[in-house]
Amino acid sequence: MIKKQIGKPLLPRPRNKALPVPLNKKGPKINVIFMSPTVRSSFDLGGGFRRHIFNDVEIPANDYAEIRLFIRNSNRNPVSAGWAIGEFHQAYAVESYPLSNTVWVITVYNATSLPRSVTPYLITKS
Repeated sequence: MIKKQIGKPLLPRPRNKALPVPLNKKGPKINVIFMSPTVRSSFDLGGGFRRHIFNDVEIPANDYAEIRLFIRNSNRNPVSAGWAIGEFHQAYAVESYPLSNTVWVITVYNATSLPRSVTPYLITKS
């Protein structure tokens, strides 16, 4: 009787293999900022939608800021969110997602050597 040896299938080797991350390197510290009662202005967009503009948030140089947006004591649910930043320097949206039925999260990275102000806004629906 001949026994057939079964091994792992041969897979193509990746060409651009990612470099391993050093074990002692820490990830970036992200400042979490809760934005609720500080709505600067609010606009009716029609169809039950409303845009809420919050007070500016300062992001330190070469740093991240996680901004959590919600409207306190309201029956409105977040649908989308965004942010505006002054000047034409590099800044990146790392993520934007609903954390729950009442909270939207935006994480912004300031890629410059200067602190910058970001104006977050939230779109809600009743």
